[in-house]
This record gives sequence, structure tokens and C-alpha cells, in this order.
Amino acid sequence: MLDRLRLHRPLLLVGGALIAGLLLLLGLVAVAVRLSTARPSHQAVPTSTRLSIQATAPPSDAAVSGTPEATDVPSWNALAPVVPATSPSYPAIAVPDRQDPDAFTRAFVTELFTRNYRASTRAQLISWAQYEDAPLRSTQYPPADWSKVLVDSLTDLTWDDADDTPIPADGPWLALRSEQAQESVSDVTVSLDPQWEQQIASGYQPPDSLATVRDVTFTITQHASAGGSRESTFSVALAVQLGSSPRDGGYGVAATNNYVVKEVS
Repeated sequence: MLDRLRLHRPLLLVGGALIAGLLLLLGLVAVAVRLSTARPSHQAVPTSTRLSIQATAPPSDAAVSGTPEATDVPSWNALAPVVPATSPSYPAIAVPDRQDPDAFTRAFVTELFTRNYRASTRAQLISWAQYEDAPLRSTQYPPADWSKVLVDSLTDLTWDDADDTPIPADGPWLALRSEQAQESVSDVTVSLDPQWEQQIASGYQPPDSLATVRDVTFTITQHASAGGSRESTFSVALAVQLGSSPRDGGYGVAATNNYVVKEVS
């Protein structure tokens, strides 16, 4: 019996290797299919534990102006700063738009979600967002961290305990790139956040004189051309906290919150 096993051992090894290789190939195909279908189709139901720019608590830096709790400081200290930069795909927002909060919010959201995944990179979009940043001032964490809040709110799933982020992670971005996907924005509606308005009416004075919150709704149309044409439509809602840009004295974005995206067709 042992002699038979020794005799047939090469065949067993070859057969085992072929089976293992087939299983590995099937696994890779499954991963590729999963990634190829990645697109902003989840509906986030925010229950923020880190930032609440629509808080109902009494006015304070942490509860109203969108600043973090002290427990967040070590995590932000550990984040590497993002170098701000514009590019042909993501130019700076026009100076006239920077002077009006509604116009600036509309311009920011439109550029943030208008994408050609083959012609631009995720890193370029993040650097542009950092360029449009308004440092979120607070006495509760170091000034070196003030400029880390915006990118964190755009890329970190734990920000709102959400199912999606305004800027997708590397894997979904590359999947959309392989699909030759493009996205456009339409039907942008901007309004003053009512809870922020109530806080200001009650006498709260934020540390940034330009601090304000705008609620935004809009539509994203996504078109993918690889492997046949496909078009999808998404309804999106987002809260945008504004503040003073360090570049020209106009508006910048301090943070985003309450991101909700839902596929409608």
C-alpha cells in the first residue's frame, strides 16, 4: 500500500496543485466581479460619534461648531498632513464664488462629485479638497490638526458610522476606473442648515467669523462604458460646514457630515 502511494505521489501532487490553482483563480474572479460592480449605491444612515455640526446641545466649540471631542486628538495627530494642490482635473474654485456661502457650497459640491475616473486620481481629488480647506478652529485640539478635519470627513467611514464616504476608497475608485466611469452633478440645491440657524439666533458666536453650515441635495449621473454602456442615477444629501479660507479671505470647507447617497435608477 505504501509503495502504491509512493508510486502515485507525483500524480497526486500534480492533481492537488491543479485543484488549488483552480480554486485560487475562482477566488480572484469573484473578487474582480465584486470590485467591478462597486459604485456609490449604498445609503448611509449617519449616527455620528465624532462630529455633529447639527448638534442640539448647548452652544460650545465641540457641540455646535463642528469640532471634535478630545478623544479624537490622538487619531488626528497620527494622520499625515495632506499637501494642498490643484490640477487640470480639479482647478481652484473661482474667486467670485468664494465670497458667497451658497455659491461656494454649490461650486465645491459640483467639483467634488464631478469625476472622470480614467483621467484623474483619488490623490488629486484629495489634494484639491485640502486646497479648499478652511481650518476648523478649536481650543480643544492642536492647531496642527485643524487642517486634517476636512479630508478625514471625506474619506473615513467611521466619521458618521456610514456605509459610504464622499470620496471612495482606493478599491472602489480603481474599479470605477476599470469601468471607464464618469460622473456628473445636476439639480444642486443649497439651504441654510436650520439647527445652525437656531444656534446662531440663540446667541452662539463661533470661533470663525465665517463659520456656517449649508445643507445640500443634488443628483449624480454615472456613466460607465467598459463592457457595454451603463448609466445609473443617485440622489445625494450632504451637510457642508464652511469657514475662513487661509488663501484669500473668502470661504473654504471645514468639514462635511451627514452624507447620504441612494441609487434611484
